[in-house]
Parts: sequence; structure tokens; C-alpha cells
Amino acid sequence: MLEGQELWGGIDRIWREDRLALQLAGLLFCVQVAILLYGYLKTLRAVHRASSQIKRTASALAERGFIAKAIDGAPLPELRRALHAVQALVASGGELDREELADVLAPSRLLPGSYNARWDAAAPGVFTAIGILGTFVGLILGFLRVDPNDASNSVGPLLGGMVVAFGNSFVGVLFSVLWTGYSRRRRHDFEAACKALLHAVTDRLPNTSLGQRSVAHLKRVDEGIASLAHAIEHLARSTQESSDRLLENF
Repeated sequence: MLEGQELWGGIDRIWREDRLALQLAGLLFCVQVAILLYGYLKTLRAVHRASSQIKRTASALAERGFIAKAIDGAPLPELRRALHAVQALVASGGELDREELADVLAPSRLLPGSYNARWDAAAPGVFTAIGILGTFVGLILGFLRVDPNDASNSVGPLLGGMVVAFGNSFVGVLFSVLWTGYSRRRRHDFEAACKALLHAVTDRLPNTSLGQRSVAHLKRVDEGIASLAHAIEHLARSTQESSDRLLENF
């Protein structure tokens, strides 16, 4: 209790003696808070909402399977496109193994378009940089107002500058640490939601063994070769007819 009273007493003394320092410290603090809120709205909130949407979609698929309501009800456009691609392939009789599904439903493919990856990576450095900037501004503000001939009256301005310097440095480092931890937590939750979706989709796909998938691939290769042979035969016949007509003209 006594330490709290001493802290507020020191702040009140600096406010009475050097309001400029506290006003500058408050301004830099507001700038960091504004950047924090802006970054949250542009990055972490988008990831958090996407995680919730993917989890709900995974639960719907696990309960109802690949029905139009479960897929079209997904509010995330990237998620709808991925599920429609899987559904179309299954409907056409194609086969997907787990590696292919993992690629189609990879977290990097399901990230919302509003997510700003560059800002997410740069935010901790921005907070630290603003804190360092506040340190230099505070030190300059304090030392410029020190009068060597009147040291007793220069203590107040010097302390005010120190408040700006160390206060903003502390806030910058604090915001940087908080952002890093919260961002990692949200990204981890997003990847966990993508894994849950992958499991839900895998469980709803027809179970095929490695031999069955190999036979299906060989059938598709055989069909491709047959189509190619037919095209070559048609080309040879067209070339022969063109040659015969050219000889007749001569």
C-alpha cells in the first residue's frame, strides 16, 4: 500500500512540475495502443474467427457428411472452395489419399483473405521500435532541459524525461511479448481446427486400400493412353486424307 502511494505521489509531483513529459508519454502510449488495436483487427481477429468457423464446419461434416447445407453453410470463402473441390472429386469417382487431402486443406490455403501475415510478423518489432524511439525522445527531452548552473531545479525535468524514456520502453516490450504469445496461440488454434477438419473429411471419404487406389490410378492411366492412341489414329487418318487430296490435285 505504501509503495502504491509513493508511486502515485511521484507521478503527481512530475505532473505538477513537468506536465510536458507525462503528456508526451501518454501520447506515445496511445499510439502503441492504437497500433495494437489496428493490428488485432487486421490479423488476430480474422484468424480467431476463421478457427471458430472451421471447427463448426468440421462438426457439421462429422455429423451430416458432404451435404450442400454443411458445405455452403461455411462462411469462409477459402473453406467453401476447398470443400467443393473435395466434393467434386469424390462425386466424379476420383480418389484422394491423406497427403493430397492435407495439401488441399492445408492451413496456408484456409487462411482468410483479410489476414495480414506481414503485419502479424512485423508487429512485435514495431512495438519494440516505438519503445526505443520513446526512450531516445525521453532522454533528449530530459537532458536538453538540464541546467548545470541550477542542478536542484533540473531534477524535475530530468525525471520527466526518464519517465517518457523508460515508460514507453516498458510498454513497447510488454506489447511485443503479449503480441508474440497471443499470435502463436491463435495460429496454434487455427492449425488444430484445420487438423480437425481434415479428420472429419477423411472419415467421410470412401475407405480404399493402397491396392485399390493403385488399380484406380492404373485405370486412369489406361484410359489416358487409349484417348491418346485414338487422337493419334485420328491425326494419322486426317493426314493421309489430306495427302491423297493433294496428290489428286497434282
